[in-house]
Amino acid sequence: MILNRKEFTHTREGDSMIQYIVQPGDTLYSISLKFRTTVSALMKSNPIRDPEGIHPGQILNIPLPVRNSDYLSAAFPPPCQSARVLSGLSLLLSADKPVYQPEDTVLLSLWMANLSNRTMQLDYNTSQRYDFQLDLPSGQMLWQWSRDKSFAQMIGKVSLSPNQSVRFEEQFALPLSFHSKIDSLHVFGWNTSRQASQVKLHLTIRITGT
Repeated sequence: MILNRKEFTHTREGDSMIQYIVQPGDTLYSISLKFRTTVSALMKSNPIRDPEGIHPGQILNIPLPVRNSDYLSAAFPPPCQSARVLSGLSLLLSADKPVYQPEDTVLLSLWMANLSNRTMQLDYNTSQRYDFQLDLPSGQMLWQWSRDKSFAQMIGKVSLSPNQSVRFEEQFALPLSFHSKIDSLHVFGWNTSRQASQVKLHLTIRITGT
């Protein structure tokens, strides 16, 4: 099963619902504070019996008060994240915010978790486990994390027990200026295992002030 990229998306008019992908460290209480709702409302809008029972990668329906839905939608822009589930392996790419200016630091995270009920083994051709890349709107590469690094040419394995997760983080400082005016950058992140390297997660971040 593959989940395509999810953003905060409105359901049919009048429902005042958006969708949110649970991030590592989230709780129903912290999510309720973020969207100015209640734990009870979240539990009623989702098949949740235990308030402690949510997990990263889970998609929640977030109820919004009708009279405040426009305001809240503006206050909480679409999350900078992209998610896939590949044969029980959940992959999630995220940026720390949706909008950046020149010289800002972009913090990227790639999270993977075993959502199956069996131990999962990932096989690698080198010591590299992940990669990140930023592209200009033209498609020209601005930065790739692995580009100036060397990796041991040795076969490796990583085992993930059921519900075990691993998170990788890297950051990149945007240049002071760009050769031409741009309003966005394409972000890619992927796990380099043989099982998942073909899945490159993608999201777009906005750039202002160029």
